[in-house]
Amino acid sequence: MHFEKEQKRKKRTMNKRLNFYCSTMLGIMLVIMMYTLYVTGEMFGRAWATTDIIYEAKEKVEKDKNYAKTAEYKQIMQHDKDVQMRGNMTNISLGVDLNSNPILVKNEKTGKQEKVWVTALDVVSAMPSMLQTAKNITFFGLIVLSVMMLVFSFKLISHFRNVENIFSLENLKLIKKLAYTTLAFYLLFWATTFVEVYYASKAFELQGRTIDYISSIDMPNGLFEVPLLFIIYEVFAIGVRMREENQLTV
Repeated sequence: MHFEKEQKRKKRTMNKRLNFYCSTMLGIMLVIMMYTLYVTGEMFGRAWATTDIIYEAKEKVEKDKNYAKTAEYKQIMQHDKDVQMRGNMTNISLGVDLNSNPILVKNEKTGKQEKVWVTALDVVSAMPSMLQTAKNITFFGLIVLSVMMLVFSFKLISHFRNVENIFSLENLKLIKKLAYTTLAFYLLFWATTFVEVYYASKAFELQGRTIDYISSIDMPNGLFEVPLLFIIYEVFAIGVRMREENQLTV
């Protein structure tokens, strides 16, 4: 009798630990995805606000042609051009090169020219218009995949907290969906970014520096996250199979 109670206690402890570790991992992923969505939403919000300002300025010009000559209107139109150009920018990494030459920039704190070593830059990608359109479409695809990952994570955390046995077929299916959705997200992200960086390399060069494609497409992040999810999936698959065989009852 004492042995059975001890076994049950150990199983409950194991279940709590598994619940805690899995929930913590998924919680961290959830925070990362929510932050990504927040940054994306903020970017869209600013773009929308800028569009409203430009639309209002053009309406004023239709009513008063002299407004087009004002400094305010010219500043708004220049900002519009800058925003459009910013939309075609690509972040490239130049890697770490100890033999690289510095460039001179003005230090706004001191007002003096100082040497800096550049490791990353935002440059115009010079992508053809057709590919630029495709990039915009894939961007929305990435948003959809991010939302799906968010939903699957919420469901998993909810299931972990509300069931006695986390090794269920329902949880296994959710983890599988999350793993493949994450894989699709990174494959699409890497492919899109690679094309951007490729065209950026055709339009921009810094003396003595070469573009680091691996860092530019941010590949190291996905190389850890994607395999980890598939490892978790395999662990859960083993857990479900053992449970079905009555070898695991946590």
